[in-house]
Amino acid sequence: MHTGTGFAEGIDLYIEKRLSETPFYGRLTLSYGESMFKALDGVSRPSNNDQRWKLNIGCGYIINDRWEATSTFRFYTGIPYTPYTEGTFNRLVSDYNSARVGVNHSLDLRVAASIWIFRTSITVKRSNRRAGTRQTAGPNSRHPSASCRRWA
Repeated sequence: MHTGTGFAEGIDLYIEKRLSETPFYGRLTLSYGESMFKALDGVSRPSNNDQRWKLNIGCGYIINDRWEATSTFRFYTGIPYTPYTEGTFNRLVSDYNSARVGVNHSLDLRVAASIWIFRTSITVKRSNRRAGTRQTAGPNSRHPSASCRRWA
């Protein structure tokens, strides 16, 4: 019996600046990965989770004993998907994972306040998520020129 094969490889970079004498902290991660498979038809294709590049930059600032502000920026390349055949809702095996969702980015902002009540710390947060996420064509599109929101 013949079975398909696959491989995955990648590399990660992680840099962190921890809290110290300064009230700033932050981290940067950069990842590159490739995930491919060869199905029973012998054709090598990207796997469903083949997202090549990911960049995350997070930083924070301790304002005082009660207040903290943080932000996280994400940039990532798109995952593969199987497009519909032009003019129909059919998908061809030969087109499996032959297209990619476009690059995308997001920015999360957060402000948090800590309140002490009866020796218990309660944190109240206000977040603005996905500010700046852009619209891209993707797997929920009926046609490559259509747009849909791609969430990370």
